[in-house]
Amino acid sequence: MSLVDDIFGSIPGPLIEDWGIPAVYVKHSEQVYDPEQGTYDNPVDPETGRPAILKNRIDVSILPCQISADEVKGEVQLSDIKILIAADKLGAYFPRTKDWIEYEQDSVTRTAKIILPISYRGTNPVFHSVIARLG
Repeated sequence: MSLVDDIFGSIPGPLIEDWGIPAVYVKHSEQVYDPEQGTYDNPVDPETGRPAILKNRIDVSILPCQISADEVKGEVQLSDIKILIAADKLGAYFPRTKDWIEYEQDSVTRTAKIILPISYRGTNPVFHSVIARLG
């Protein structure tokens, strides 16, 4: 880590926790890791015969923000938002476009599908920023 990370790296997590709202980060996966065998299993959905979609749900705090067209080179819809997530909540996992975020807004559960994951600071980010599309 650099000196900047040492000094400022711990700031985003608590700020997102304090100012953010509770949410659930849903990791989409088609594989299950078996620690005893050290292998991955690809379970099959008995109804469709296709790979089963597994959902790993993680409680997080998020900070939804407005997004400007400048941030994504003009390719933005009215239903797109930027969401900040503290990196320590996801561990070593990085957001992917197969994942989504669920949160409450005005007593309605909103689903924000990740369309553009953005992580700064290489393999050791201090927070994740994603562009998501509200469904």
